[in-house]
Amino acid sequence: MTIGGTKAISYAAPKLPNAAQPRVLKSRLKARALTLGLAIPLAAVLALAVMGCQKSRGAANPPTGSSTHAYEVVTDLKTLPLSIQQSIELLKHSRGATFFKEDPPSEFYTVVVGLGPRPTSGYSVTVQSVQAASNLTTVVVEEKAPTGAANDVITYPLVVFRQARKIEQLEAKDSKGNAFPLLGIGSGAYTGRIDNNSVEINTARGLSGSRKS
Repeated sequence: MTIGGTKAISYAAPKLPNAAQPRVLKSRLKARALTLGLAIPLAAVLALAVMGCQKSRGAANPPTGSSTHAYEVVTDLKTLPLSIQQSIELLKHSRGATFFKEDPPSEFYTVVVGLGPRPTSGYSVTVQSVQAASNLTTVVVEEKAPTGAANDVITYPLVVFRQARKIEQLEAKDSKGNAFPLLGIGSGAYTGRIDNNSVEINTARGLSGSRKS
């Protein structure tokens, strides 16, 4: 054959023996299967990673219309005003939550969430979150039971915290969504304990009365 005035030399590539062709094809199929096998788990891992990131971001976002604000847990109740200390002493005997507006010049509000009486030591309650939406402040706490040896003594686990943000309405619930009753002491002021079942309260009229714990 002549191409452009130059004689071309034809060359035919040698054919592989029939026995070798299936081996080459089989090797290529194995290579493709191995590539696909690696690609599928890698794609699955990437998909799970993306879903995990999206879920984490969603969990970190507070409910629509609410905001998380700062608070300070009170570890020593003696640092609180005396009137609030006395009220806590009265209210700790019931499961529930309440709040107090501290007297001027303080601008702080004190919040109390208590578990009521427990049969042994080792119980505790901690604040998980404090959020405000409109005029409602929502407190979520976590209750913990004893994990080891406990003393047979009645305890009154509670958590107290202060915040500068104004509180108009309060709701408190545990990490499972169970609501705490709202507690109040009316216009009376705690005076002292009469016995194991009653306490003495001075009312606004200056009279003495008793309220069972």
